[in-house]
Amino acid sequence: MQPPFVAEGGVSYRTADATDPVDAWIQLMEAVEALCPQWPRREPSIGESYRL
Repeated sequence: MQPPFVAEGGVSYRTADATDPVDAWIQLMEAVEALCPQWPRREPSIGESYRL
């Protein structure tokens, strides 16, 4: 028998109240930069021009 799926199940979770979405985005970008301070090297693209 499989357990029933209900909206009330699981762990209660509430997101943090972010007053400024730009400030939250800047904090996220700072964390990403701390984890990966340099961009990874990209492989050269196969084509030269992709204009329509």
